[in-house]
Amino acid sequence: MNGFIATQVRPALEQVAKELCTRGRPSHVVDEDNGGIAPRTPAEGVRDFIYGVSRSAQVMPTFLLDAGKPDYPYEPRTYFSSSGRGYDIMGMSQEQIIADVLVQFERYLLLVQSPAAQLLHGAPEHEPDPPSR
Repeated sequence: MNGFIATQVRPALEQVAKELCTRGRPSHVVDEDNGGIAPRTPAEGVRDFIYGVSRSAQVMPTFLLDAGKPDYPYEPRTYFSSSGRGYDIMGMSQEQIIADVLVQFERYLLLVQSPAAQLLHGAPEHEPDPPSR
C-alpha cells in the first residue's frame, strides 16, 4: 500500500500541484499529520482546496479472515477540505488519479463560487483577527 502511494499517488499529486502553479494557482504537496499526502491550494476567504490520500484500515468480514493475514487491510482513501466522505483509489493509474483530482477541483470551484454554499465553505481558518481593545 505504501508502494502505491509512493509510485502512483505522490507523482500524480505533485504533477497536479505543479500544473496549478504554472497556471497561477499556488499549490504544494504536503505530508499530513494523519499520515496522508495532499496537494493544498490556498484560497482567500474560503476553505483551501485539499485532495488528500491517507492509509485507512478496513475491517475484514470474518469469513475472509485467514490466520496468517491481518484483520485490518489498508487502502488508500481520499479526503477533502469539505470533510466529505472519501473513497478507495487503489488500482488507479497516475492518469486516473490526476483526472480524479481535477474533477474534485472543478467541484470545489463550483461550490466556493456558489452564493448558496457560502456558509458551508466559509473559511474559519481565514477569519480576520478581531480588533484589539
